[in-house]
Amino acid sequence: VDGKKARHEHVSLTLIKKTAPSNEKIRLVFPLGSLYERETYFYTTVFPQLEKLRQEFKVKDSFAVVPQVYKTSLAELNEALLLEDMAAFGYKQWNLLGSLDREHSLLVARSYGKLHALSFALRRLKPAVYHKLEENTPDHIHRVLRLTEDRKVGLKAQMNLALSCLDKEEDRIAYKALEEYFGRVLETIQAAEAGAGDHSVLAHCESWIN
Repeated sequence: VDGKKARHEHVSLTLIKKTAPSNEKIRLVFPLGSLYERETYFYTTVFPQLEKLRQEFKVKDSFAVVPQVYKTSLAELNEALLLEDMAAFGYKQWNLLGSLDREHSLLVARSYGKLHALSFALRRLKPAVYHKLEENTPDHIHRVLRLTEDRKVGLKAQMNLALSCLDKEEDRIAYKALEEYFGRVLETIQAAEAGAGDHSVLAHCESWIN
């Protein structure tokens, strides 16, 4: 997109439009409206607040890899975000079907660490601000997992796929542990969330890379 700023300076932007599927069956499984509402809130409110904290306390090595958001829509069936294209800075879309190599796995872990560190800092230094953000970013995972029988079938298929990566005999300890976990996955998530307390963080809902 080419245009001009208020002072008639030329500007050229490369943008990405992220839109929610309008397929009715998908919407029966995933609460896309509330998910986009949460993501929009993150880009327009949470990330700017974390950046403000970072600048106020002059944190140099911190999480700052966030595209600028130019426009959002929360209209039903037309949920969308117009974002800065990070490819202009050298970032590339990772193959969703492929695994991460060691270098990128460490990069992801360190980036999450920096993001969560800002949550801990905000909670301690500006508790009122933190709790307001927390109230407006509820966890949707339970709602997604509970919605329909179709979703349960899909979740079971994903679990079986994960188990198939292990050999039942050679990896029997890991296989048994994973199998037992899958039998109580929802209860485990609920217990972890309920007991998070001071260890909870502001988390973006779409962390698919991990």
